[in-house]
Amino acid sequence: MELTENYDSLKRRFEELGYRSARLENDLRQGLATGKDHFAASINEEFTRIVFWSRFEIIRSDSKGEFEVLGYEAAIRQYDQANYDLSFYFSPDVSMNDACQVLAKKAFASTGRLQTL
Repeated sequence: MELTENYDSLKRRFEELGYRSARLENDLRQGLATGKDHFAASINEEFTRIVFWSRFEIIRSDSKGEFEVLGYEAAIRQYDQANYDLSFYFSPDVSMNDACQVLAKKAFASTGRLQTL
């Protein structure tokens, strides 16, 4: 599979899951251009009170040269805090919205405060 096809396929997959950002697109281009079988791409989203971060592990999956997302780590932090409150690993089919909800619920369970995105 050509680089352009891989890029378009990955970009479309991320968009289906709610991940859209210039940084992510740039990471995809750079990762594919390296020619390596494994690379990472990330995204940072700032909401009203929460910062959401994700780092995706992308691997070449088969002999056709097609790349796929292996999984990803996501984390949230309060906007005014320096450190991320918690992180969690997700399978590649979990949408950004679902990941945000899981992290917010986990943050609530650990702090007793509802995290508003």
